[in-house]
Amino acid sequence: MIWDMLGSYRVISELGKGGMGYVFRAEDTRLKRTVALKVMNKKIAATPNSRARFIEEARAMAAVHHDNVVVIFEVGERNGTPFMAMELLNGQTLESLNLSKTQLGFEKILDFAKQITRGLAAAHAKEIVHRDIKPANIWIEEGNDRIKILDFGLALAQTPVDRIAGSGSVIGTPGYLSPEQARTDPLDDRSDLYSLGVVLYELCTGRLPLASSSVSGQLVAILSHKPKPIRELNPEIPTPLADLVHRLLAKEARERPASANLLLEELQRVEVECHAKSEVAQAINKLQLGLSEVVSKKQNHDIFDDRLVDAAAEDVPDPFAFPSVPATPAAMPSPLAAPAAPMAPQRPLGTPVKQPAAAKKKEPTASVDWKRYAPFIAIGVLALLLIVVAIFALVTSGSSSSPPIAQSAPVSSSVTESSNASQPNANRGNPPAKPTVKKADSPAEKKQTSAKKSNK
Repeated sequence: MIWDMLGSYRVISELGKGGMGYVFRAEDTRLKRTVALKVMNKKIAATPNSRARFIEEARAMAAVHHDNVVVIFEVGERNGTPFMAMELLNGQTLESLNLSKTQLGFEKILDFAKQITRGLAAAHAKEIVHRDIKPANIWIEEGNDRIKILDFGLALAQTPVDRIAGSGSVIGTPGYLSPEQARTDPLDDRSDLYSLGVVLYELCTGRLPLASSSVSGQLVAILSHKPKPIRELNPEIPTPLADLVHRLLAKEARERPASANLLLEELQRVEVECHAKSEVAQAINKLQLGLSEVVSKKQNHDIFDDRLVDAAAEDVPDPFAFPSVPATPAAMPSPLAAPAAPMAPQRPLGTPVKQPAAAKKKEPTASVDWKRYAPFIAIGVLALLLIVVAIFALVTSGSSSSPPIAQSAPVSSSVTESSNASQPNANRGNPPAKPTVKKADSPAEKKQTSAKKSNK
């Protein structure tokens, strides 16, 4: 059934429908704003209890003023059909997220939990129990993820519940019923907290804590079965959050948090604890990553050093090996040549050649190319030999060509020997010359000699 006008509201389009009626997009012709218009089905409105429940919902929602509860503008009736005008929300319900496939982080779960708890605390402050907390009744606004609690159709004041709903009747959604709802016991705020625990369990794991294919089986599971631990299904959920959700799912109401306000305090404590542990875990992960990078760099550095050492070892000549020099003619050692450097001690056979230490990590030293300088070395050695031979020849020829010195007076052999000893002898291999001794002239010879001089 489609209405063009309901009071001052002009119907634009249908947004959805449910068991109680329809929801339309409508225009408030007086205030010129767009609203959501909830209209009760005429057949259901004919039932006294259903009609009373719809009126109670409107009163309950209108009584609660909170950012996390949908705002009611007006309640009216047209031709016996009740309706209510409320704020039009953009976004989607929590149910639309498809929780079985959508995995939320614990930060977002805690954020949603706190917002829902604040909305429930505002309703409980008015002594109103929602009685139907479930993902389909939790709206997520587009853009800011603000939570709005919807559909207070089962929300009744604690006192007249039995009078309106009827004693012994079970009202609510089977998967989200509290044990006291399943037993049809009187309800208080902690019943909504149990239902919130079911929603949070589903957010953490993607499944209901207790499920059955039949309503009766569902009621039995709620009353007697225990849900599987959250961290077995999702280890990413922090232990403090998982423990709190399990407390909300306690069979006995006295084992749950006593009120929504106390639950909000516990959620804030859990949030601080979870963030602290998360920061510690992140710091540990960063430290582990840093250590692994250091170890990796150290290993790469060691490999590089080993390669450097190997390359250097290949270029460094053996300290016990001598460079090859072209053979030259054997020559006598020069007296002017500098004394040769002492030879390095020979190493025993089989002793490994010591390589440069890798700790210094210096650049490899280039080896000397002796073949390149061999011609120059040979020329220098040959020139040095020629100089030595020339000096030797000069000294030898000078000593052999000098004439004997005549003595005017008799000289003893000892004097001659000393004179000969004083002369330089370059060639020590030749035997010394025999000393010459001149005999003294007789008196007759002296006279002949003087006569000859006078005749001349």
